[in-house]
Amino acid sequence: MKNRIISAILALCLCASLVAVFTFASSAEGTTGQDVATLRKEVQNFITTATKLKARDDYQNMPEGMQTKAEATVKLEELVAEATALFKQGSSAAVEDLEAFLFKVFGDWDPEQMDYSDPEKTYREFQNALFLGTQAINEEVAFGEKGYMKISRRDYTIESWRALAAAAAEIAAICYSSTGNPRILTITRSEMWKALQDYYAAYDALVQFEGDKEINNLKGLLYRNLETNETVDIVNLVYIPPFEWKLEELINASQENPNSEATLAYKAWVEGAYAAYNDPDATAEEMRKYVDDNYYLGGEYDKTAYPDKEDLSPYVVESPDELSDEAFKEKYGEKATRYMKLLNIRDSAIETFRDSAIETFRASLFVGETFKKAARLIVFSVSYDKELGYYDQADYTAFENYVNDFFIAANDYRTTDVYLRDAYEKIVAARDELMTKKLDINVYEVVYNKVMEYYNSAIKNYRELFESHTVKKLEAAIIKFEEARAEYENYANAGGTDPEKLDTLYQNLISATYYLQQARAEIRVFEPGEDPNQATGSGSTTLTNVTLDGVYNAAKILLNDMTEFNNYMTDAMDEDGAYPYTEDSLSGFFEKLAALQELVDLYEQEEENEQQHTMAKSDFLALMLDAIQIQIELVNVRTSDD
Repeated sequence: MKNRIISAILALCLCASLVAVFTFASSAEGTTGQDVATLRKEVQNFITTATKLKARDDYQNMPEGMQTKAEATVKLEELVAEATALFKQGSSAAVEDLEAFLFKVFGDWDPEQMDYSDPEKTYREFQNALFLGTQAINEEVAFGEKGYMKISRRDYTIESWRALAAAAAEIAAICYSSTGNPRILTITRSEMWKALQDYYAAYDALVQFEGDKEINNLKGLLYRNLETNETVDIVNLVYIPPFEWKLEELINASQENPNSEATLAYKAWVEGAYAAYNDPDATAEEMRKYVDDNYYLGGEYDKTAYPDKEDLSPYVVESPDELSDEAFKEKYGEKATRYMKLLNIRDSAIETFRDSAIETFRASLFVGETFKKAARLIVFSVSYDKELGYYDQADYTAFENYVNDFFIAANDYRTTDVYLRDAYEKIVAARDELMTKKLDINVYEVVYNKVMEYYNSAIKNYRELFESHTVKKLEAAIIKFEEARAEYENYANAGGTDPEKLDTLYQNLISATYYLQQARAEIRVFEPGEDPNQATGSGSTTLTNVTLDGVYNAAKILLNDMTEFNNYMTDAMDEDGAYPYTEDSLSGFFEKLAALQELVDLYEQEEENEQQHTMAKSDFLALMLDAIQIQIELVNVRTSDD
C-alpha cells in the first residue's frame, strides 16, 4: 500500500506542471511526428518546470560549509540554459534539434505509446539527488544505512523506539497528506535536510534493550494498545490522530446497562491490560492475551503444508513455545515469517473499535456507528424527496442542522448510549415534523425537467459522443413519458371522473417516470478507438464530424455535474462525519474529477491565450468515459456490506 502511495505522490510531484502535448499536424516530421510549434511548447514546459524545481535548492540556507549549489542543481541549470537557447530560435528551430533535446531529458520516443519513454527522468534525478522526492526519501529512511525497516522494535527500549517513530512520522507527514497537497511538492533542500538530521539523531539515540526480547516486543505492542494518544505507526509510516479519551473513560458510555456482560468483560480487559503492562515481572503468556493469543503466518511460506488454502495469513500457526525456530523453518520454508497481531483499537477512517472485548463492548451500546447508521436511515427517508423538490430549502436546512449536532456528539467516544437513544427519538420527531411541511408538487414534472435539462445541454447537440443505443433508449423514454403525461392530464383536465381509469393513467405515468430515470442513468460515452481523433465504441459511428470544441463543451457539462456531486459529498462528510458512499468506490471518482478539471482548465487556458490546442478529442473522451462509469458504479453505504 505504501509503495502505491509513494508512486502516486511521486507522479504528482513530477508532473504537476506537465501536460502531454500531442498533436497530429499534417506537416509532421521527425521521430515523434510533431511539428516545430508543438515541440517548442514541450521545451517551454520543461523550462517552466525545471526552473521551479531548481529554485528549491536553497543552498544559502544550508549549514555553514554546505552553502553551495548541489551538483544536480548545476546540471539542471545547464539543461535549462540549453532549452532556453533552443526556444529562442523560434520557428526556425530544427525538428531534429528539438527532438534530440527532448529525448535527452524525457527519454527516447515510444511509438506504440506515442510518448517519451521516461517523461519524469530529469525531474526525478534532481529530486532524488536532493531528497525532494518520495522515492529517495523512502529508500533512505526505510532502507538506508539507518533505515527503520532494517531494525526491530524488540531490540530497543520502548521510549527510544517511540522517538525514532516520531521522527520517521515527521518525514511521512512531509511526503503524504490526506487533506491537501503534501509538503514534498514544495519543500526546500534545507528543510528536508533538517528533517533527515532529526531522524538520524533519533536513530543514533536508540537504546539497546537488555533482557528478554520477546517480553520487550510484547510490552511495546501492549503500549500501542493502551496509549490512545500515540500518534505514530512506524511500520506504515503514517500519523494516527491522537484521541483525547482514555480506555477507562469508555466504560462510562454504558449507562443503559452498566453491568452488562459486554461492559464487565471490557472493564476486566482494560484493568488486566494495564496491570500486565505495569508489572515488571509479567510473563509473555500474561501479556500475550492483551495483544493477540496467536501467531500468524507471513512471508513466503511453503503452501504444501496446507494444500487446500491459497492464503494462510488468517490461519494460526504454532507459537515459539510449541515450535522451535528450526522446526518452523523446516515446516514453512526459510523465507516464512510469523508475527503477532496488534489489537486494532481503532480504524483511522471511521474510528470504530474492534477485536475481542473492545468490539463486543462497543457493539453492545447504542453509540458511534450504531447510532449513526440508525440516524442516517431516518435522514435518507426524506432525502430523496428533498432532491425531487418536496421541501422548502429553509425547512430542510433547519432539519439538517438539527440532526448534524447529534452526529457531532456521536463522534465523541465518551457520549453515552442513553444520550444517543434520546437523540435518535428527537431525530425521528424532527423528521415527522418536516414531513408535515411537504410541498404539493407533481413529482413526475420534477423528474422530467431534470432529465430534459441534461438531455438538451449535454446530449441533444452532441449525439455522436454517446453510445447510440443509450441515447435512443433515453429518447424513447422521453416520448413514452410525454405520451403517458398527456393521457393522464388530458383526461383529468377534461373532467374525467372514473376513479379506476384515473388511477390506471396515473400509475402508467409514474411507471414512465421511473423508466425515464433509469434511461438517464444508463447514458454512456463512446469508448475511444485507436485513432486519437475518433471513437468507434461498439458500432461503426465515428466522431470525425465532431469538433474538439464540441467535445470540450460536453466535457464541461459533465465536469459541472461531477463538481456538484462532489460538493454534495463534501457536505455529507461535514454534516455527519461520513460519506454516503464507500471510500474505496469514491477514490476513483475523485481522481477522475481532478483529471477532467485539469484537462478542461488547460483547454480554456490555451483558448484564452489563442494557442494551438495540445489535446486530442480522445483525451476528453477517455476521461469522460471513465468518469461516468465510475460515478455509476459508486457503492452506497446503504447497500454496501462494508
